[in-house]
Amino acid sequence: MAKSLGSIGFRKRHEFKPHTFYRMDDMFKHGRSTYYALEDFTSGETFEETADKVELLADATGVEEIAQRAENAASLAETNGAEAGVQAEEARNAAAEANKQAETAREVTGVFGSNFKKVINDQFLYAISDLLGNLLWGIRKDGSTYDPKGVPEMVKKLIEEINKRIDKQEARLHLIDNPNYVFAIADALGNLLFGIDKNGASFVNALKGVVVIEKVENKQFIFAVKDSAGNLLFGIRHDGTFACSKFELPASIIKQLEQAMKSKYLHTEDGDMEFLFRLQDVNGVIVFGVRWDGTSYMPKGIPLEQVAKNVKFEKRITSLEERLANFRGGTGDWSETGKMQVPIPRCAMLNLLTSTMPTAKSGMGTSGVNCDIPCLAEFWDMQGNYFKIPILLSAQGNSSMGFAKKNLAIDLFKDAARKESFVVKFGDWVSQDSFHLKAYYTDTFRGVSAVSYMLYEEMAKTRDLGDDRPYKSEFTTKYGTSDAGIGSEESLDRNFDTGAKCFPQGFPVIVYQNGEFYGVYSWQLKKHRDNMHMNKKTAEHVHLDGTLGADSIFGGNIKWDQFEVRNPKSLYMQERQSIRGEETLEYNGDYPREIMGEDAEEYDSGNKNMKRCAAVKKHIIALSGRMAELKQAETDGKSSDEIKALIEKYFKVSFMVDYILETNLVSDDDGYNKNWQWTTYDGVQWTANPYDHDGIFGAYHIGNYVSAPGSGWLGNTTIIPSGWIIKYYLPELKARWAQLRKAGIFEAKHIAGILYDWCDRIGFDNWEAEYKKWDESPCNRPSLINDEYWARSTGYTVGWAATSTYGKGSIANRSGKAYKSLITGNVGNDPVEDDGTKWEDITYNAEKQYAVNDVCYYGSSNLYGFKCKAACVGQAPLTGFYKLYPKDLGHFDSVYRVENWLKKRIEYMDKLLEYSVQ
Repeated sequence: MAKSLGSIGFRKRHEFKPHTFYRMDDMFKHGRSTYYALEDFTSGETFEETADKVELLADATGVEEIAQRAENAASLAETNGAEAGVQAEEARNAAAEANKQAETAREVTGVFGSNFKKVINDQFLYAISDLLGNLLWGIRKDGSTYDPKGVPEMVKKLIEEINKRIDKQEARLHLIDNPNYVFAIADALGNLLFGIDKNGASFVNALKGVVVIEKVENKQFIFAVKDSAGNLLFGIRHDGTFACSKFELPASIIKQLEQAMKSKYLHTEDGDMEFLFRLQDVNGVIVFGVRWDGTSYMPKGIPLEQVAKNVKFEKRITSLEERLANFRGGTGDWSETGKMQVPIPRCAMLNLLTSTMPTAKSGMGTSGVNCDIPCLAEFWDMQGNYFKIPILLSAQGNSSMGFAKKNLAIDLFKDAARKESFVVKFGDWVSQDSFHLKAYYTDTFRGVSAVSYMLYEEMAKTRDLGDDRPYKSEFTTKYGTSDAGIGSEESLDRNFDTGAKCFPQGFPVIVYQNGEFYGVYSWQLKKHRDNMHMNKKTAEHVHLDGTLGADSIFGGNIKWDQFEVRNPKSLYMQERQSIRGEETLEYNGDYPREIMGEDAEEYDSGNKNMKRCAAVKKHIIALSGRMAELKQAETDGKSSDEIKALIEKYFKVSFMVDYILETNLVSDDDGYNKNWQWTTYDGVQWTANPYDHDGIFGAYHIGNYVSAPGSGWLGNTTIIPSGWIIKYYLPELKARWAQLRKAGIFEAKHIAGILYDWCDRIGFDNWEAEYKKWDESPCNRPSLINDEYWARSTGYTVGWAATSTYGKGSIANRSGKAYKSLITGNVGNDPVEDDGTKWEDITYNAEKQYAVNDVCYYGSSNLYGFKCKAACVGQAPLTGFYKLYPKDLGHFDSVYRVENWLKKRIEYMDKLLEYSVQ
């Protein structure tokens, strides 16, 4: 039997007996009343001796009195003939009343007693659970409520209102005894706030003033009835569930509902043994209902023969906005199907039913505590599709883990045991059972990265059909104009598009936690091998992710701990390592180490996984040597064509051209070291794929300032592959730039329009909620610059390294201070130990007199450069710091600023690539 908070359902026992052992939660009768045991005990000689160990569940003491009156009346009727007729009538009336009360008691026991019970434990002052022990509603000892279904938001709002009026904690809530209620809550003035009566119905406040019916403009309800004070009396949520102040609405309210819906489709009938409310069409077919146990009924589809008949009904309930599934435009509830295929939502909603939000990545935290948290998720695509399924919830990301608002990773499951996956296909995306929810805490628009991916997808669509993805050259050249039935391509995932794009895609989603707004997110495809069109057992299908620069791989000296080999799977390490306290040989991408080669001590050529791993290592080592090989070709005097032949042998030039153009256009500064994904499908020819474009359009990657468009090429150095493309394929870069400009794709108005549409999909109300919730977002807050005296002049400082060479004027930070190099070729000289001849301390000094144009560095999370505007002393560049990381600076942003930035950047790129606007 299910268990919740240590409580389980009632166990039915016999009539009360003396000297009998009863266990906690045993339910028994005494007279006509029903009780349940609060604890384990042995009954005494009389019921009164154990009254303090039981709780009344259904009070029928009045029934006995009435029955006794009936018996006395009947006796009098028999012995007093003169009054026989009168007494007989009295007996009949009394008996009828007794039967009526007995029936009420039976209904109480049957409806309430068999479906609900009170819960008393260390966490809750008062709570109600169902027969299985699932907690339905409760008041915690801190005054907060737990209400996953039934009457949640109404009680919260009422309690919040009372709490605002009453200062003393102990005076905020009062549990009162009332013969009409199983329990009730009143405020300090004795006003009834909430109760459950003995029929199991809930009651919230009282009807006051004129009752109005209106559409509620929020994300919780699509239709609601409120009184003049704004108290919710009845509502239909977006997921189709009902919220009611009482199960029995007054006739006047029903009449207004019927009038508002233009017909009597809402039904409440006395004697209906199944539904408290039901919504039906003109033919009496129930399309929605609320059962007596509080669950909702919503059919998984309307029969075809019924569709035409329901068209009229659909038009007559426009106040419900057709968002309720099963009416039109959707299959409805997909929860039990195990899979879902729907168009890409414009803006979806996700409700995470969990008391704990994750703070660690899966596999890097404590499962079930701060990662891999089991919970339920409700999803609405706002197009008529819905599911409520079990998930595992974790945090996601690397540097973003330091921010208050975390990226999330969700794994979807069909069953509560989380053994069978729930698969979703959105539009033309690849089918997946897990996704990332990107927080984009440092991005004002919570989705410039997704916008950049959309732009990249538009670029891909301009390419030939057989060459729009890097993996297609592996097989599209095999197709001719006919098929003779010999040597045909049999792979279905080659003959048909799986949806693999080689970079993410996303759509906006509004995330809630237990019904409360949590944040604006981007629901995105992961870096999963399916989206890269890779086989996890193919040695030539290699995917590298992480810091992939000259120092970590392309310089020939591989630093295996700087990047992850995401594909193939089942890899091994060169030697055994201790990973999270366990010695192992198996490769773990979260803790990357050198992978196994044929020279490893434990290498076994008979082990196919080890053999595959060694082959993968050879491909990666070969890649690390390509820059040196190309450089040697130049040294050897190879011709341009010969060098280009080598480049084309090792790199997919056309895809590298696209990568260079797009990342330079949006200024993805991290796109040439950390944020590019490298893939190969034959182990020899590689290409870069875009990822993590949250620091574009001039925004600094931690979001606290924005820079004007820069000049020059990003990635233009031959110590990494992109530099060779820029050097030897400038004509191809110019031609492709011109093609995309003429197509209207590389236009400021067009790109800004994609961003504008993204923001519009989210909606202003959600933007207000977002920045109220995350009010220290560095991209939507004041800079706190002391602008009377200072202006931010340069970027931030980077840590001093003993092996790095610093030119004259270069800035580095060391031990919390900023230093400027006074000489060229400054290497190995520790600034802290310097005598002032090689380094100058330029950290802000509160005692120093600063003149106009003097520069200093100041900050908390980092040190930022500031230029003096007016002579001063003791005037710090910043007037304060924020509580959350990053603590320094801040800015506000707009699509209009982005469009202006794009105009300037494209203007520069046009000159760089010699493109003239036609």
